[in-house]
Amino acid sequence: MNGEHKAEVDKRFPPLELETRAVVPTDCAAYHLNRQPQTLRVWACLENGALRPLRINGRLAWPVAELRRVLGVASQIALRAGRAESTAGCEAGACGDER
Repeated sequence: MNGEHKAEVDKRFPPLELETRAVVPTDCAAYHLNRQPQTLRVWACLENGALRPLRINGRLAWPVAELRRVLGVASQIALRAGRAESTAGCEAGACGDER
């Protein structure tokens, strides 16, 4: 894959950590799962894949939360919330390093 084509693909498919949509189309889900879109369509038809899509007006929509779960990716929002909780506990004196 040349650099120009890769940059074009990266614009179309943002990292899952930064994805703000609740669901993504088949081509985007296939990109993140490193599968061909037709593989995901077969999973949807046979209902035997790693994920089950939603069907919206006859189109397949793949839940981002499920993609993150399968791939073990946290969202940036969850990461920020985790950091905020951990620092809030330290500010309250719960870090265990009180002197």
